[in-house]
Amino acid sequence: SRSGEGLGPTAEAFASVVRGADCAVAAVALSSAQRGTVFVACQAVPQVLEVGIADGVVRGSFKAGKLGLVQLASTGMGADDWLISACPGSALKVWHLKATSGGGGHMQETAKLAGPAETSTSLSLRCQSGRLLALCADGTTQVDVFSLDASAPPEGKQPAGAAIVLSAHEPILTAQFTDLKFAEGRASVLGCGPTA
Repeated sequence: SRSGEGLGPTAEAFASVVRGADCAVAAVALSSAQRGTVFVACQAVPQVLEVGIADGVVRGSFKAGKLGLVQLASTGMGADDWLISACPGSALKVWHLKATSGGGGHMQETAKLAGPAETSTSLSLRCQSGRLLALCADGTTQVDVFSLDASAPPEGKQPAGAAIVLSAHEPILTAQFTDLKFAEGRASVLGCGPTA
């Protein structure tokens, strides 16, 4: 809750790290059905919690950056989970979590992606033909789309650049991959802004 009241075990977990209105959940991403968990983040701290859906128990956590998170997105590839996170003023980070039932386990950072100049307003992550496709919108007229080989993370310390940049005539606040052309091996993106 924005008033800083602890509502349920997830809010209580964040409240053990930080107090006040900033411990409200700000980003959520579902894990695979086998895990039965959800990844959650708040704006005050860069911790991502993995919380059981059925019981609300915190299964694990990891630090995703230096400042509080603004966006999360997840997808599954085989039995593994993948997550992308966006923190203000930082590169986007792609995380890999090996399959375990019931959640928990070690989240491993596998790639850094060149983040947008503005704060991210939307993330989406999909798997297609052994590749991870990630996109990031930031409220401007462009959406960055990244393509990564899931079995071979990018080398070097520099964040990987976008594979393509989609442009529109209006600002794009939210963008997501859709299933429209995935069966044909093509990626489709749906985006909208304040006037659409």
